[in-house]
Amino acid sequence: MLSTVLDAAYFLLQATGHRPRFRRGELHWLGPQWYFDATGLLRECERRKAQLEQTWPSAELDTLPVVPLGRISAQRVVLSSLQWEVLVGADSTATPADLARKLGRPAYSVLLAVRQLAASGLLRVPEPGPVVAPGAPVAPGAPVTPGALGAPEPLPRRTRGATEIPAAGTGSPETPEWLPRANGDPADVNLLIRLRNALEAMT
Repeated sequence: MLSTVLDAAYFLLQATGHRPRFRRGELHWLGPQWYFDATGLLRECERRKAQLEQTWPSAELDTLPVVPLGRISAQRVVLSSLQWEVLVGADSTATPADLARKLGRPAYSVLLAVRQLAASGLLRVPEPGPVVAPGAPVAPGAPVTPGALGAPEPLPRRTRGATEIPAAGTGSPETPEWLPRANGDPADVNLLIRLRNALEAMT
């Protein structure tokens, strides 16, 4: 009974992602028969979560149909009784929760067996998402995996002495009409030189 209650607590507190809340003084019919402190309950949930992640780090298999591979590369495989039941009961449509109900086994134990079978290379696992080449256009709504897009191209660096100050009364051909033209005032020229030096020092 203890293992069953702790398994149920894992799915209630960890698998759902909801933050637990305990109300003081509220009792359950199981309380007089067995007592759990909140700290120990959460510790057991964390231990079960770590055990699953250590066996197989992805949680995608937890809700997908269990699909055994028709051919494996290993010459021999050693299975536990539960792993054998999972492989025999898998019909490529039943999820781990469906198999737990079908086999009459605890849901957490079946879930752990599924991840162990995946780690042994006996189950079909989801393929990773497509990798997009750097600079390639991404279709709207297409899933993009982390790291699929390449790093952005670096910005061009300014080179010292590359900036030229236009002569008095003239301006660069690319200068928009709404920008003021240089007038040859020494104060303006000195300001531009200081501004240029400050920008170059920042690069």
